[in-house]
Amino acid sequence: MTIRKSTYLLINAKIIPGNKEPIGDCVLVERGIIRKIGRQADMPRIGEIPVIDAQGLTVGPGLIDMHLHGAGGVDISEGDALANLLHMADFLEDRGITSFQPAMVMDMDRLHSIQQALQNNTRIAHKIPGVLVEGPFLNQRRRGGIPKENIGEFSPTQLELILSIKANGHPVVRSMTFAPEIEGSDAIRQHLEDAGVMPAWGHSEAYCEDVLDLKPCHLTHCFNAMPGMDHRKPGLALLPFLRKNLDMTFEIIADGVHIHPAMLDFICLHAAKYQICLISDAMKSAGLGVGESLYLGQKVWCDGRVSRYMDTGVLIGSAMLISETARELFARGWIDAQMFFQIASTNPARVLGLADRGSLEEGKLADMVLCDGDMRISAVLPCVI
Repeated sequence: MTIRKSTYLLINAKIIPGNKEPIGDCVLVERGIIRKIGRQADMPRIGEIPVIDAQGLTVGPGLIDMHLHGAGGVDISEGDALANLLHMADFLEDRGITSFQPAMVMDMDRLHSIQQALQNNTRIAHKIPGVLVEGPFLNQRRRGGIPKENIGEFSPTQLELILSIKANGHPVVRSMTFAPEIEGSDAIRQHLEDAGVMPAWGHSEAYCEDVLDLKPCHLTHCFNAMPGMDHRKPGLALLPFLRKNLDMTFEIIADGVHIHPAMLDFICLHAAKYQICLISDAMKSAGLGVGESLYLGQKVWCDGRVSRYMDTGVLIGSAMLISETARELFARGWIDAQMFFQIASTNPARVLGLADRGSLEEGKLADMVLCDGDMRISAVLPCVI
């Protein structure tokens, strides 16, 4: 259930701010902004406003998926960009995901289409901070489901051209994944940081020893498309667990296939709570159950948890949304309610530089979700300005 109101008083809520201890059980929202959090008796009187009774449900910030390709039957790499983004926004919002960063392979024409969508539609501009581009500067041997033609050697001219595509004063590309071992990786990072774009390592053959002297980057879908935790030759995936890198952030896909459940248990136990960003890496079949679809012209089979190319069996993305995978982690006892919102909202917001969302604080956007005792999304209260 989605409730759209710009001004209201939420009462009888079990508040999980996402970044600190809760205070009170009421949230006053005015014109889409959180004005006060506290007890009902302390709320200012601002006339007759609607009252929403949470009936003891857990309330936290709307979820933020910082890495997904599609959902609800559409993909941002094909069709009408604006129509697909609007459909995804509605589909995801109804499932508790109130902001998202679409992911795509490198395609200049598609970037221009998304640029137009961001510039011409205020709802899309509010929901989407920009896009994640996986490539083109990746290691071919770790390309996963990315077509060969979408990967190439580093070219400063090409990167400048990509970053020159802007919407609302910022590059359409909000994040870019590249392999740290390729020629020119230092220059890639510097170009991205200078443009205000988040650099991320991924789709890489690098081992831990190859990058220990480099300033660490955020890791794209950690453990996937990179060497793992071999005890003699550990890969890139080990970096966030080293003492020197405990402020390093990384993504995990928690559908139980991309990362084995035992490894998910290990991650939740040993990573610092502010490091993990839960993502779906979802494809267009996400949220629709078992079925067949197309991705970049190739047939894909979805079994309800993941999607694979039908001809090769290559794993290309998840079929589960972060509202589902976070709930499964909670059900296994590997995270609590506070951690649920930390990894599925607060951390992604911080990594993406979204200072106006990701936690319930006075002055921030009133993007909220209500969850039952099993952390299932019961209702969504998206920001309405």
